[in-house]
Amino acid sequence: MTKERDYSIDLIKIIAMMGVMALHSMIYYIIPGKTGLADILYDMGMVSMPLFFMVSGYLLIPRKTNNYRYVMRKIWGIVRFVTIVVSVFVLFRVLFHKDDFFSVIYEYPHAFIGTGRFYVFWYFTAIMMCYLLVPWLSVLYHRYFKQYAYVTVLLLIVQCFFFSNSLTNKFSGHLFEYDILAIFRIWYTIFYFLLGGMLARIKDVKIHGVLVCFLFCIALAYKEVFDKVIGTEFASLFYSSVPVLLLVTCMFIYIKGLEIKNKHARLVIKEMSNLFLPVYAIHSFIIGHLPHHHYDGLACAPLITLFVVMSLSLGISFVLMRIPMMNKIFRI
Repeated sequence: MTKERDYSIDLIKIIAMMGVMALHSMIYYIIPGKTGLADILYDMGMVSMPLFFMVSGYLLIPRKTNNYRYVMRKIWGIVRFVTIVVSVFVLFRVLFHKDDFFSVIYEYPHAFIGTGRFYVFWYFTAIMMCYLLVPWLSVLYHRYFKQYAYVTVLLLIVQCFFFSNSLTNKFSGHLFEYDILAIFRIWYTIFYFLLGGMLARIKDVKIHGVLVCFLFCIALAYKEVFDKVIGTEFASLFYSSVPVLLLVTCMFIYIKGLEIKNKHARLVIKEMSNLFLPVYAIHSFIIGHLPHHHYDGLACAPLITLFVVMSLSLGISFVLMRIPMMNKIFRI
């Protein structure tokens, strides 16, 4: 008997996917030291990466059949996907832009470390690092849950250290976290992965939507105040903050508690959730080719940009997933 699909988890993935597009498209409109529409839309997206890692931990760690054969199969799917996407880009640059092959081949290693044209792909390497820990974490989870909890708390303490350092940047003049590649910021990537596993143990706990909205406002206000102290707008520095931690935890529990029974809503959620990989792969290219300067004088320019990015990313991804070969590539 097959397990019924969890549409609430699909909905969390969709929210995280939308947040990623908001993060990467709004950065063009943010003016340091000022708060505007773009800042609010950008800040709303800062829940996306924690939610992605939490979903993966929620789905994988509680499994009782985790082993390295299963994990390596998932890792191979990611490596294959990234390699194919970068190869298509390299081929395009060589054939249509007459770039020298050796001038673009560097995109392969850069894609895996999260720099260069595929800077957003740091997520894939970070999640592969989490996958490598799954068999060990699964044993802790099922046999030695106290030790599992201790590891989670330890990573939380490390998070507090790094975020405290960020807040004292005004005095130290140096952001230590920026010296570390995103793929190695394991204090929050693995922490949220572990937190997802812990939330899988929570049953019959309901959180009111009003509380989630309240925490959302607190997190947005907190970031807008303290990004002036830190001296940077980048959301990644706030993943370790207490307001974001509380927000994503309550948001996860709230959405998990939703009963999605409508047949049409289920169909839409399922289809959109399946678009995650193609959307993640192409949205940065769409953003990079938009003529932002043509309408950046408009007050609603951020909304226009976000609408265009989301519409094109979802539309193109939907078409790609209807092609059998592409559907196979974009599934891990």
